[in-house]
Amino acid sequence: MKKETKKILKNALVLRKKNDYIESNNLLKDLVTLEDTANINYQLAWSYDLIDKEKEAVFH
Repeated sequence: MKKETKKILKNALVLRKKNDYIESNNLLKDLVTLEDTANINYQLAWSYDLIDKEKEAVFH
């Protein structure tokens, strides 16, 4: 995983811990277009679940 990708992922997870689920989801949606890894897809699916968009989580 690229250094910048790790930084963005870390920021998204920090936002999640602060209960800022929408902003975390937005970062992860952008991130998956830059680097499509299993971990990023997992985190994105989890973020969709947290904002009650489980149907969208299925694709990740």
